[in-house]
Amino acid sequence: MPELSPERTHAGPAAVSDAVHRVLAQTLGVDPARIRPEARLEDLGVDSLKTIEMNVALEEELGFTSPEVARPDELGIVTVGDLVRHVSLVLDGGGR
Repeated sequence: MPELSPERTHAGPAAVSDAVHRVLAQTLGVDPARIRPEARLEDLGVDSLKTIEMNVALEEELGFTSPEVARPDELGIVTVGDLVRHVSLVLDGGGR
């Protein structure tokens, strides 16, 4: 189970979505307008290295520590919307 910083464990859905969009734009160097819920992570340029960078940035942004880094497709994460839902689930104490 991920460790959470007490001050950041209650990020609401909008805050999680904003953080994911911000991190993706910065990590991938893409126009934030391209980062829509239906956008496929692979089409945005997420590869194995970018997955690690994205995970670290999300941990720092939202204050949790993930015990492992899995490829998004291994977790059923294909789109930006899938990633937002996964991060919200992790922050709520579920997920991997």
